[in-house]
Amino acid sequence: MSKGGTTFPLRFESERTRAALRELAEQLGVSMNRLAQDALAAHLDLATTVIEERLERSLAALRRYRGAWSDQEIAAFARAEARLEDPAEGRARPPGGEDPFGVQRAFADPVGR
Repeated sequence: MSKGGTTFPLRFESERTRAALRELAEQLGVSMNRLAQDALAAHLDLATTVIEERLERSLAALRRYRGAWSDQEIAAFARAEARLEDPAEGRARPPGGEDPFGVQRAFADPVGR
């Protein structure tokens, strides 16, 4: 450990990568550790910028979508939800009650048991 840093063992999956790091570090006159840290920092900076831009575009798209409904449309939707019956809404079935489509049987006997 040097100057208050922490140790992070780095294992290379490719000996070719390690050899390239060693060669480049020698050519630049820096340690392999310094070169690896600098390369990782540059990669993280770039990746962070790319991901931040993606997230900002997604957030802007979500804000545009959210803003597409007027207060009047939202109120009309809420009134319809409260006043009208939904034919597709699920309903609880009493235990032991009729199960004409075999739904309870399908969930009570999972495949592989």
